[in-house]
Amino acid sequence: MAFSRSFLLIVFSLLAWASPALSNSEAFGPHIRVELISEHRQLQAGSEHWLGVLFEPDPHWHTYWLNPGDSGEPPAVDITLTAGAVAGELAWEIPEVIPVAHLINYGYGRSLLMLPVRLPAEFTGALNIDVALTWLVCKEDCIPDSATLALKLPTSEQAPIFNNRRITEEFARARTNQYSHQDLAAAVEITDQAIALSLPTELIGTWTLLPFASDWVRHNAKPTFALDQAKTLISFEKSQYFWQAPEFMQWLAISSDGKQAFSFTATQNQAPAETQAPNILIIMIMAFAGGLLLNLMPCVLPVLTIKAMSLAQNKDQRQRRLGDAYAAGVLLSFMGFACIIEFAKLSGQHLGWGFQMQSASFVSFLALLFFALGLILTDAIRIGGSLQNTGNSQLSHLSGRSASFMTGGLAVLVATPCTAPFMAGALGYALQADTVENFLIFISLSIGFALPLWLIHRLPASVRLLPKPGAWMLHFKHLLAFPLFGTAIWLGWIVAGISGANALVLLLILCLALSFGAYLSRLASKPLALMGSGLIVALLLLGGAFMPQKTNLETSQIYTLADIAQLRTAKQNVLVNVTADWCITCKVNEQITFDTDKVEDAFSRLNVAYITVDWTRKDDDILKYLESFGRSGVPLYVYYPVGGAPQTLPQVLTPDLLINYLEGETP
Repeated sequence: MAFSRSFLLIVFSLLAWASPALSNSEAFGPHIRVELISEHRQLQAGSEHWLGVLFEPDPHWHTYWLNPGDSGEPPAVDITLTAGAVAGELAWEIPEVIPVAHLINYGYGRSLLMLPVRLPAEFTGALNIDVALTWLVCKEDCIPDSATLALKLPTSEQAPIFNNRRITEEFARARTNQYSHQDLAAAVEITDQAIALSLPTELIGTWTLLPFASDWVRHNAKPTFALDQAKTLISFEKSQYFWQAPEFMQWLAISSDGKQAFSFTATQNQAPAETQAPNILIIMIMAFAGGLLLNLMPCVLPVLTIKAMSLAQNKDQRQRRLGDAYAAGVLLSFMGFACIIEFAKLSGQHLGWGFQMQSASFVSFLALLFFALGLILTDAIRIGGSLQNTGNSQLSHLSGRSASFMTGGLAVLVATPCTAPFMAGALGYALQADTVENFLIFISLSIGFALPLWLIHRLPASVRLLPKPGAWMLHFKHLLAFPLFGTAIWLGWIVAGISGANALVLLLILCLALSFGAYLSRLASKPLALMGSGLIVALLLLGGAFMPQKTNLETSQIYTLADIAQLRTAKQNVLVNVTADWCITCKVNEQITFDTDKVEDAFSRLNVAYITVDWTRKDDDILKYLESFGRSGVPLYVYYPVGGAPQTLPQVLTPDLLINYLEGETP
């Protein structure tokens, strides 16, 4: 008996020494096994050794490469080692191209993510390894998961001892499937629509090229090839999510059989003639020309025409000061936009000209402003009479300069929905230029915009070029109101697109109230006239402030069952879409099913509240909702018919299939 006990102790000791961390070196998640392994079971101080994270998903499931493609998320590895040991960079295997509908992704079935660890010569004792992992495993649905794995490996001054056969063969297999780095004479040029590579000729047609970042190119668009002397030119369609070009762009070239690959770095051409960065003086001239032409846009011309016509009747010799005030209003307004863009750049936002047109409140304010200007032009609202009749020259002088300054600011404000030739290119450059160039471009734009009316102020003789005042001016002024009314209608259409039909109805009610204020302001009764004027001012200042940004449930996010219950109480059918940015099937379904006119019409016809729930950040409340339907990943589609039990829909949808469920015709 004593011999048996001693024998068992020896056996268990040998097993523990041979496999020092079996207890916590592996983890199991839905449809995947993950294991932390070491090529050697005993390490040598002063040497480099290889660790690896082995991912073993179920058949037809996969994980992702460092560039997951159109969707997905690569594994994240956070390693902690005993003090003194140093970890190197991760070594990835050659990825497979994984098509899903019209999307393209890059990933693996079984794979080993290798990591070198260097031990100093003076290292003694055991090496403790703790690895925090997160990963995403996908088939039709995607499941995120995480684990913390650990190993404890002994070290000595002797030669390292290899691990068991299974593990050494795993490292050998992974090494044959890894890619190395090569130095190529590769150059890259980036344009507004494409990313073009210049490579050695032998790469044409025999290698698949993958970028190391997912937001550079459209992965499902085939590149085009061309030959130029001893170079291959390959043009990729640039991704809509491309933000900023790095100085160096790393790519992976994979052979046609998928068994060989190498990475290379392409350097941006510094000064090729056809893609050289535009000269700032040329951009400033373009901005100046764009500002000039912007005066002719329908949003601006009526305002400036009325101002110029008033000068034809003005015999005041102080027009130069009025012109300077107008130019100052234009300049300061454009500088305000430049400052907003600079602040947004610092905060990481990506803006374009007209970005404020995405705000329902701002667009509603513009619609009310254009509607009020139209009422002024038709004489439904009369302003300025007291200033014209005042005999106090100082008050008249102050009011005149203030009015000119405000006209400049107003002209810039109403110009923002419009675009003129040459202007788009100059502003596009300004949005990615440095601070000094940005302000120079906006200054040039403001000079071009302010110049015509400023010249009329500075050169009183030029007023003679204007038509002589007469009765026609009143009719012409009334006629100019209709482009403004048309612009207000267009802005109302934008409000409906941003916030839905209810917001448009609210805007029309505000226009009705503005018209009533105009009626009151013309009454002989001073109290009623003052009340009407106050109503006009209040509507212009506050009318758009409480405009709902999103009244359409199609773009809302609802995270709790309480909100769903409230909609059901209101006798609405409810469709819940639990999605995530990294989910392949989610993106496919959204593009080919949910974002179609056919399905949107069905939502409207069948009184369906469409609710999207975003699980990109793996919220615990959303996880509980998923688990309540027996799911641990996305997508999840749940339909709540009025008076019926919730129904779980298939994870792969077509428009007809979804509509059948909504109409109660379950396949």
